[in-house]
Amino acid sequence: MANLEIKIIESQEAPAPMPFLSHAVAFNNVLYMSGCHGIRRDTNKVVEGGITAQATQAMENIRHVLKAGGSSLDNVLKVVVYLADLKDYPGFNEVYKKYFKNGPPARTGFAVGALPLNSLVEVEVEAAIGNVKKVFV
Repeated sequence: MANLEIKIIESQEAPAPMPFLSHAVAFNNVLYMSGCHGIRRDTNKVVEGGITAQATQAMENIRHVLKAGGSSLDNVLKVVVYLADLKDYPGFNEVYKKYFKNGPPARTGFAVGALPLNSLVEVEVEAAIGNVKKVFV
């Protein structure tokens, strides 16, 4: 029987995860990320400036964790977006489309009423690891 390995991924560029979470885990060339908020690493606080600022910071945190795990935004397979208020959906989309310009990943979104740390948005991704060729069919 083969020895299977689950890798725990931590990024030194993203805000430190809560003690009971990992930034991500990798298994079978897929990276599974914990939800990311718009938190700055240097302050460990949610950024000010509304949905645009928080979504931008969350996406930058995601970029850092993907890199630490051997992946990138180009390799993202699935995104789940949690919004504290559905009115922020258009603002989130304005930021999101800047990060996924060519063949965006599958995505699901929810309005959840409230998020930890009084965040407006939390974003969770799954991504392929390594050199991946995107094919349009």
